[in-house]
Amino acid sequence: MKLDDYRQTYYVFSGKASDVSRQLAFAGIALIWVLHPDKGAITTVPKALLWPALFFCCSLSFDLLHYTTSTAIWGWFSRSKERKKVKEDAELDAPSYLNWPALFCLVIKIASNIGAYFFVFMYIASQILAAGTSLK
Repeated sequence: MKLDDYRQTYYVFSGKASDVSRQLAFAGIALIWVLHPDKGAITTVPKALLWPALFFCCSLSFDLLHYTTSTAIWGWFSRSKERKKVKEDAELDAPSYLNWPALFCLVIKIASNIGAYFFVFMYIASQILAAGTSLK
């Protein structure tokens, strides 16, 4: 495969990981909403689910940051090459550090989801154990 083929593979997988992470964060927030105890007209979230909620919000924040920083960085890079009159079909090598902010955001948002779902799992497990229910 050509180097460009490897890059395209990277773009597909990183884009998919980002999409899945975003969907999981929204699903996690919905799950917290479903798990909240109903106390009349007052909506409360159990304290044990506040950390997962924070992690899901963190994931969504880094999702936005991922795309806004990438847009700014690659927009700047492209525009700087346009100003230097670089041809559209010219082969360019971009410095690898330009990807670092996007990679950092990608890792943080995925790690936030993993952490959040860990806490959600622990909450559900504790509720099952507290109810004395077995998983037979």
